[in-house]
Amino acid sequence: MKAKTFLATVTLSAAAGAATILLMPKHSKFYRTAEDAAEIVKMEAGKMLDIMKK
Repeated sequence: MKAKTFLATVTLSAAAGAATILLMPKHSKFYRTAEDAAEIVKMEAGKMLDIMKK
């Protein structure tokens, strides 16, 4: 049960953070930093999937 609660908390926190970033102007430093972080996460997730497929 604790794992479900933790996952729900992380998911809601990420969604709230993403919504906050989307409200910021696209030229702001915070928006660009968040966009860069999202790209890194996507690349790393892709690498992990490739490793799991092997």
